[in-house]
Amino acid sequence: MSRAGERHQVLTPALEGSKSIVPQNARIPLSFYTPAPGKNRMYGSPLPYYPALPPVGGYGVPYGGYGYSPQMIPSDRMAMPRPRPFYQGPQSLMPWWGGHSMQGQYYPGPIAFTKGSIQMKVKPGSRQAIGRQVRQVIPVPIRIPRKVPPPQPVIVHQPPPPLCRSGRGFWHAAVAAWFIAHLRKNLTNRPSSMFLFGIILKEIVAALHRIYLNPNGNIYPVLNDVIGPNCYDLAELIHGGRGLGGKEESVLIQELQYVLENLVYHITEIMPSTGVLGTHRKSAVFELIRSGKRFPDGYFWQVEMDRLQFTDQGRTVNVGDTEGFLLMLGIFISRSLVTTILMKPMDYGLSNSPLSEVAERNLRVVATTLLYLVRRISIARGHGIMPVPTEIAEYLYTDEEMDYIYSKLARTFNYSEGLLREWGTEYTRRLRGSSMQT
Repeated sequence: MSRAGERHQVLTPALEGSKSIVPQNARIPLSFYTPAPGKNRMYGSPLPYYPALPPVGGYGVPYGGYGYSPQMIPSDRMAMPRPRPFYQGPQSLMPWWGGHSMQGQYYPGPIAFTKGSIQMKVKPGSRQAIGRQVRQVIPVPIRIPRKVPPPQPVIVHQPPPPLCRSGRGFWHAAVAAWFIAHLRKNLTNRPSSMFLFGIILKEIVAALHRIYLNPNGNIYPVLNDVIGPNCYDLAELIHGGRGLGGKEESVLIQELQYVLENLVYHITEIMPSTGVLGTHRKSAVFELIRSGKRFPDGYFWQVEMDRLQFTDQGRTVNVGDTEGFLLMLGIFISRSLVTTILMKPMDYGLSNSPLSEVAERNLRVVATTLLYLVRRISIARGHGIMPVPTEIAEYLYTDEEMDYIYSKLARTFNYSEGLLREWGTEYTRRLRGSSMQT
């Protein structure tokens, strides 16, 4: 390809509104124009080539002088000029460069043109420039490329290479060692049997408190009669009821009999078939009368421990029906009623306000009487009575102070003892029978 056919790179037009890269007062050298026919054409010029512009005077100007070269205009444009469409944007590109404008853009700087072989500088509109074909270079903006960040590398996680037989065996041994150490740690941190059995005992007490303190139940109204605002002062019966008339003493004895007999009767009604207190082998009461149980420290009174058998580790052993009945009396009456509700009425919900002195004395009398009944039936008939527990003796009246009351309640004690023994025997029989069921 000849050098006349070589065309240097032309600045590519960009979006309208971009920053121009050619100043308005740039000088246009002579070699930037295409000579007219018959003149010095400089086809072999190595200077850069720029496309020629249409003539200033229109398309009808002949090709002589500085006319428009037919080699620079397509044939369709030479045959019939096309109207320029209306355009209101920046007037930076000519129609044949991709843009549209209503008129040519002329810059105020000096414009160079050729006259013969001499290069001259004239101003637009001067005498030398009239009637001549002045070709101008319109600055063409270019698009400045944006910096595009490189794409993020794609990380491919490859699986580790397979272990050899020796490495695989070492890995299995390490996992086995870790598992054994973790298992031993869990065994050492596992709650003790005494702790778990203590939770079972608390469940029994909580279930009994829900029964005893139920306002719609049968036991709470009886206890409320003892601490109510119009209650009798049962402590006046102590020391033989000195200063009391025969009628007043009879009323107080009847009141105490009513309280004691109703409490025992409704307690012996508790024998559900389901739940924590149920007569099945998964109930808490069933665990209570089993051998091999480690009771929490301080649970038993010394007088109770003297009638039970324990191993060197402190677990119960040889728990028969008599020992099981003792354990049931201890949790149903001694701990769920005497040492909790009767001795601490505000702490366990019997009363929401401080009690009067009369109410406190009445609760103390009822607690001492109930515990005396427990002491009687905790031992087989004809073998005496269990001593007063020293752990709670200071919160009770002594046997000397209550001797007159006990003599007046002999009939009530016999009735209550029969109810409790019959209830304990049946309860124990059902619990023992549930262990034989599949």
